[in-house]
Amino acid sequence: MDKKSLHLSSQWLYGTIVALAIRESLTRTIPHNIATKAHDGWTMLLEGLRLMLYLAMVIRFYFGSIHYFSSAYTETRPVEQYADRRYEVDFFVGLFHFILFFAWATTVDTHTRWWKIGISPYMAFLGGVLIYDLWWAVMTWGFTAVPKVSRWACINVLTFVGCLLVVLVGFISGADTMAVEEFCYVPVAIATVIDLRELATGKEITKGWFKKLAEEPLASEAAD
Repeated sequence: MDKKSLHLSSQWLYGTIVALAIRESLTRTIPHNIATKAHDGWTMLLEGLRLMLYLAMVIRFYFGSIHYFSSAYTETRPVEQYADRRYEVDFFVGLFHFILFFAWATTVDTHTRWWKIGISPYMAFLGGVLIYDLWWAVMTWGFTAVPKVSRWACINVLTFVGCLLVVLVGFISGADTMAVEEFCYVPVAIATVIDLRELATGKEITKGWFKKLAEEPLASEAAD
């Protein structure tokens, strides 16, 4: 099987898991909130926000996987830049990531809170999805494409840290856990919009930001 056919098959498998995950999230929220109105207004709002964030995230990561695999394995020119990539590593890392997305979908309508800090299962899985790319960065360490993978991992880890800070501030201040969770969605939504914009326009906005951050210390040393 040539690389293009292999890529199409893997994306079909990813797409199937993503479709099942989206179905799971929709069937867990829409019926009882619209048809039966089983919850109060604030809980319905929380589940609505959870659903929108979940859909945006799963679409973002699915389109990102298509972009990455196309760049690394099917396009003629970029293939040289990914000459030492291992398809099986990228495929299985992506596969387990989308399985994690499916598991996350089962928590959209779950309202239990863990520990004194008040973390919901939904938030726990969100954190897991965000820091998962660290494993990918470790697995691909030393390969030519590691700067791009590391950049994505850094963005997601920084987003995770932002959410964690919101949770800690909310816990210290004694704020309502539901409101704290909703504020956590803000950094995730911002990162998602930026990433989707990059995918839609082909302009790597964050690459320029990281480049400037890397150049500033060098410029300071040169000035000294």
